[in-house]
Amino acid sequence: CWHHPTEGLLQAYVAFLSATCAAATIRNQLSGLKFYLGYYDQVDWSGYKRLQRQLKGIQRSKGSSQQQKRPVTMQLLLLWVRLLQGSWGSRVQCLVLACVFGVFGMLRRSNLVPGSTALFAARKHLRRGDVVFVEELYALRLTLYETKTLQFKDRVHTLYIAGSKGAALDPVRLWQRYVASHPAAPDAPMFSYFDSQKQLVPLTFGGLAAGVKELVGLVGLDP
Repeated sequence: CWHHPTEGLLQAYVAFLSATCAAATIRNQLSGLKFYLGYYDQVDWSGYKRLQRQLKGIQRSKGSSQQQKRPVTMQLLLLWVRLLQGSWGSRVQCLVLACVFGVFGMLRRSNLVPGSTALFAARKHLRRGDVVFVEELYALRLTLYETKTLQFKDRVHTLYIAGSKGAALDPVRLWQRYVASHPAAPDAPMFSYFDSQKQLVPLTFGGLAAGVKELVGLVGLDP
């Protein structure tokens, strides 16, 4: 069961990721999975020695790129929320929420934001109407119509992002605050912010990449 994955199951997952992902990305994915599973029960992987040797082997074989980007982790998200929450504007609020969705939902950037405003596609990128609050679960339900995970596009992909009432890093509360201050139609891009002319403009991949670097710098870290 994914609520209590065995060491062998985690090793198989890591082997699958290693075909296309860097070592740092694999560790980030495991960190996100562990954080998610912590909602259901205490998680302790400290005794998984074979998994640790596997991760070290992947690190040695892939090496560390000199151009390696700082990964967006749960710790970094929490730091942003705690330090920037009191003063963040529309763009920062949008950037943080996009990163929260990406990390908690383990989503590809191609499902979060388009390459440009002109390239926004209703079935490929998240829209306002694709995100729904499920009160009885205190969670967000996301519907994806096209993703690389579904190569044949033969079904709709639904996933849930669990909230955490009272926690500083609560995806549900962050989403509720964002949609309340950024009203838009159900078919509008999920992630948009107000520009200097008070017009709502979609967040693009270039804007997301540049914005993450700015956020990292705002909390005193080297991007």
